[in-house]
Amino acid sequence: MAPSHPNNGTPVLAIVLDSPMNEFFPLIYVEAAAGVCLPLWVTLRDDAETARYARILGRSGAVLDAHGLTAEQAAAAIGEHAPAGIVTFNEANVPWTAEVAELLELPYYSRRTAAQLADKLEQRAALRGHGLSTPGFWDVDALRHDAELLDEVAEAAAFPLVLKPRVGRASRDMARVDTAARLRELVAEPWPAPMMVEEFIPDPSQPVTGPGNGFYVSVEVLVSHGVVSALGVTGRHPLVEPFREAGLFFPAEVSPELHDAMVETAVAAIRALGIDDGALHVEIKATDAGPVVIEINPRPGGSTLPDLLRHALGIDIFQATMRLSIGERLSYDGLPRPGDVGFSVYVLPPDGARVVTSVDGVEGLKAIPGVDAVVAKLGAGDEVDPEQGMLQYVALVSGTVPDHDARRRAREQILSQVVVTGAS
Repeated sequence: MAPSHPNNGTPVLAIVLDSPMNEFFPLIYVEAAAGVCLPLWVTLRDDAETARYARILGRSGAVLDAHGLTAEQAAAAIGEHAPAGIVTFNEANVPWTAEVAELLELPYYSRRTAAQLADKLEQRAALRGHGLSTPGFWDVDALRHDAELLDEVAEAAAFPLVLKPRVGRASRDMARVDTAARLRELVAEPWPAPMMVEEFIPDPSQPVTGPGNGFYVSVEVLVSHGVVSALGVTGRHPLVEPFREAGLFFPAEVSPELHDAMVETAVAAIRALGIDDGALHVEIKATDAGPVVIEINPRPGGSTLPDLLRHALGIDIFQATMRLSIGERLSYDGLPRPGDVGFSVYVLPPDGARVVTSVDGVEGLKAIPGVDAVVAKLGAGDEVDPEQGMLQYVALVSGTVPDHDARRRAREQILSQVVVTGAS
C-alpha cells in the first residue's frame, strides 16, 4: 500500500499516539512537524476520541490504526511508508515503539533502555547499578507474594514511603505510606497496574531551591548522537497533598553551583541508561547529601513547560525531538540567558475532595500582574478523580514576570484569590 500523502522528499516520521487524553494536544505535533517531516500518525487506541483526533490529524499525514496489531504486524504496516524515524511522546508506549523500531532498524532507544525508561522500578535498579544514589525501593507485587520480604521492609524501611505506579505520569495514583500497618494494607489491595513503593527522598535542611519553592527541579535535555545538550533547569512550586504537582517556573531559582550539580546528575543518569538520542525530562531532588534522581521521563516536560522553553530560549521542543528522531544532529551551546521568569500555577481541589462544591475568584485572575492565560477546568458540581493527580485542577494559570520575587507575589495572589471548597 502506497502512502496516502506523497512526501515530495520530506522524511516520514512515524508518531505513535496514545489516547488524546494521555497526550500533549496533538495539533501541537502538527505545527512542530511542518517543514521538518511528514507525519505518519500511528494510533494504538480504539475509542471514539481517538477516532475523532485521527480524522483531524489525517489532514496533515497518513493515519495507521495499529490497535490490536502485534509489533511484527505494526512494523510491516509502518514499513510500507518508508519512515526515516519513529517517536512517541507518551512513556507508556516507549517499549512498544522500541520493539517496532528494532524490527524496522530505525534509530530509537534499545528495548532494554526503553523498559528502564517506562518502568520506574527498572529505572531505579539501573541507576543504582551504575552508582547513582537512590532511595530504597520495592515492587508491590513482590511484597504481596513474599511475606518474609514484606516483614523485612516493614521492619527496616525508613518511613514515610511513597506508593506510586511503576508506569505513569502527572502525579497519578501516588500515596504517602506512614506506617508498616498501612504498608501491609496497601500491599494487599488488588491494584489494576504494577505498583512500587520507595523511601521518601529527604528534604534538604535549607531552602536551596529558593524561598517558598519545592525542593525538586527538572533538567530539560536533548541528546543527539551521544552529545548531551542541557537546555536548562526548571523549578517547582511545593507539592500539594498527596504528592500533587502544583506548577512550575523557568528558569529555576538555584545557585550556579547547584544548577551545575543538577545538570551533572542528569547527564550521569542518562549515561547510566545508555541513551544516545532523544528528548528527556529528568526530575531531580536537592538533598543535604547531593542531588538524587526522582525519575527520567523519555519525552519533553509537560504542562506549560514547552511554551516556557519557546518563550525563554526560542526552542520548539517538539520540533527538536522530531529532528532528532529523523536522524538530524542537534547541539545547543551558549543558549541565551532568560530575561524573565515564566510560570504556571495549578489551583487544585482540597485534598480528599471527591466533588467540587464551590469556586470563587477565577474570573478576576487575568487582572493579576504577569498573568497571561487562565484555563478553567473543574467547577461547582464537578466530580474529582483523585487518581488523576494534578490533571484534576480547578484552574491552570500561566504568565511571565520580571523575576522570582514577582513570581512569588503572583502565585500568592492567585492562591489567595481563588477559593475552592469540596466534599468527600
